[in-house]
Amino acid sequence: MEWSRVSSLPLATTKPIPEDISALLSKAKSAKENIAYLENKLSNIDFEKGNIEKTLGAIDAVPGQVRELKEQVAAFKTSMQRKDSEMEQINGRIYSYTKTIEQIIERRHHNRKIEQQISDLKKQFESQCVDEKMYTYLKTTFCRKGIQALLIDSAIPQLQTISDELLQIATSGRMQIDFSTQKELKSGGTSESLEILCTDEKGTRDIAHFSGGEQNILRSIIRLTLAIFQSQRSNMNLQTLIIDEAFDALDSENSGNLLKVLEKVRTFFQKVVFVSHNEEMLTDFPNKLILSKKDGVTHVR
Repeated sequence: MEWSRVSSLPLATTKPIPEDISALLSKAKSAKENIAYLENKLSNIDFEKGNIEKTLGAIDAVPGQVRELKEQVAAFKTSMQRKDSEMEQINGRIYSYTKTIEQIIERRHHNRKIEQQISDLKKQFESQCVDEKMYTYLKTTFCRKGIQALLIDSAIPQLQTISDELLQIATSGRMQIDFSTQKELKSGGTSESLEILCTDEKGTRDIAHFSGGEQNILRSIIRLTLAIFQSQRSNMNLQTLIIDEAFDALDSENSGNLLKVLEKVRTFFQKVVFVSHNEEMLTDFPNKLILSKKDGVTHVR
C-alpha cells in the first residue's frame, strides 16, 4: 500500500530524475506487479485452501457415510431376506391355491359326471316309473280282480246253465252247482275268489262236505262243464273230448247216470273218447277198443 501512495504522488518539479531513483521506481513498479501477482496467487491459494478444507471435511465425513451406507446395506439385506421369506410364503400360497383350483376343476368334472349319472338315473327312474305304472296296470288288469274276474263273471251264467243241465240228467235235479266270484270273510267283508258251492235238499255247502260218491259225481260234472264251456268259448274248433277213468270209482247207479250225461256231452263234440277199466260200463258204447296184455305184449281188439 505504501508503494501505491508513492507512485501516485505528482511530480513537483520537472527536474530530471536521477538514475538511481529511476531504477528504484522501476523496481518499485516491478515489485508492485509482483505484489499484485502474489496477492492474486495468495487469493488462489486461499481459494484452493478452502477447497482443500472442504475436501478434508468431506473426507472426514466419509467414514460416517460409509457406516451409514453399511447400515443401509444391512437394512436392505434384512429387507431382502424378509422379502424373500414373504416371496416364499406367497409362492407357497400360490402353489396351494393352484392345487386347490386343480382340485376344484377336478371336482367340477367329477360333479358333471355325477350330474350326468343323476340325469341318467332320473331317466331310468322315470322309465321304471312308467314301467311300474304299466306293470301295476297290467297286474291289476290280469289279477283275480281284473280281466280274470270279468271273464269269470261273464262266464258264470253260461257255466251255471251247462252244469244245471248236466246235473239235471245226473241227479234228476236234486243237486245244483253255484259258481260265485265273491267270498264272504269272517271279518264281515268280501274278497274276490272263485267259489264253487253245491246245493241239495240239505242246503248249500262245499263239495268236501258231500259223500265220496257224490263228490265224484260233482267233480266229474264240473270237469265236463268246463270242457263244454271251453269248446264253446275257444276260437279253436275243439272236436274231441277224452275222458280217462273218470267214472271207475262210482257205483253202478251213479255210473249209469253219468253215462246218460255223456250222451248229452256228445252233442257238443264230434268224438268222445272214454277210457275205463270197468268193462261193464263199456258195454253200452257203440265203438270200443279193448287193450289186453299177454306175455308182455299188448293186444288190441
